[in-house]
Amino acid sequence: KQWYQRRVRGMQTHHFARLVFAFLVIALSYSVCEAKLENFYGLSDEDQTFVHKLVASLTLKEKIGQMSNLDISMITNDNDFTIINETKIKEAVFEFGIGSFQNDPFSSGPAKNGKFGFNVHEWISVITQVQNYTLKYSNSSIPCLYGLDSVHGANYVLGATLFPHNTGLAATFNEDFAQQQGSITGKDTRTAGPSWVFGPVLGIGINPLWSRIYETFGEDPYVASVLGSAYIRGVQGGPKGGNISLSTSGASCAKHYFGYSDPKSGKDRTQAWIPYRYMLRYFLPSFEAAFNEGVATVMVNSGEVDGIPGHSNYQYLTQLLRDQLKWGGLVASDWQDIERLHDVHHVAATQLDAVFMGVTAGLDMSFIPLDYSFPQLLLRKLLLLASNFTILCSFCFI
Repeated sequence: KQWYQRRVRGMQTHHFARLVFAFLVIALSYSVCEAKLENFYGLSDEDQTFVHKLVASLTLKEKIGQMSNLDISMITNDNDFTIINETKIKEAVFEFGIGSFQNDPFSSGPAKNGKFGFNVHEWISVITQVQNYTLKYSNSSIPCLYGLDSVHGANYVLGATLFPHNTGLAATFNEDFAQQQGSITGKDTRTAGPSWVFGPVLGIGINPLWSRIYETFGEDPYVASVLGSAYIRGVQGGPKGGNISLSTSGASCAKHYFGYSDPKSGKDRTQAWIPYRYMLRYFLPSFEAAFNEGVATVMVNSGEVDGIPGHSNYQYLTQLLRDQLKWGGLVASDWQDIERLHDVHHVAATQLDAVFMGVTAGLDMSFIPLDYSFPQLLLRKLLLLASNFTILCSFCFI
């Protein structure tokens, strides 16, 4: 732990000027994206200009809110999950600027009225309520981004087509089947309302002890690369990024970047010990193929590789992903994993440090997802940085 903290402090010192400048630009309510935003999603010049102006118009709190994702249970009625509680969503959107929600409200059990899932019509009603309230109480015109774990078909939509998990799909060695499955999954999910599909799993299924090995395309990096890319083409409506604006497609999320699938103990979200060259040769190719295919988003490894948590790994999230691979999509945390930097991995002294550690490592969005800790702590940290910078400047001019 002490070695890791010294290493993190060294990296943060090395990049201190760049990071402080970026955060102070945000703190002064200008857009850090305006200086470095790449046209990754293939926007027209007109749309690109619109995005720049929209981001620049957001307040600091609103920008942080767009980086925050909540579970749907934070905004539903306790007795009837088909009804969005207006008081709760007003707090989320108006007070904290929350820009993203996820999940199925029945994950922790059936509702008090006995329901255990949503059909497509109920999903449409719920997502419509979320979007209407978001636009009603938000100071911007940005609709919410809603994500759902559709890992073998739209498995949270009652009546949708279900498929074998990825191991079964990989056993066919059929690229066309993979694309068809992705297409149907994307269509069924998008038809229900959510536009963000948390899949496919691109970890390499090398450890039979791992409890989620059936979600992988097996142990061969080439098979996982080919079938994973085909699946992404299906979800996103075509090759090289597809067209995620279509009503029959969605934004795919490659997960879990990377090395997640080989924990030494076999237990989920735990430590892996994998040499760096082995990581690049064996575990990276399926993700690199997804990046080349234009996958819209990626979700980060919940465990650790060689003692460094995935969510604080600057080498993997920034130096490799952004600087070397030149990928420009959205990087999302997994469930509660920024909090876990303090509570589980013990690499952050406080939750405040955990938030700053995750964001400076390269995370774009936090799946918080059951409280408002992330936007509160990040705002506090940025204002503290701005205050300290002001004090430092005052000394410089004495």
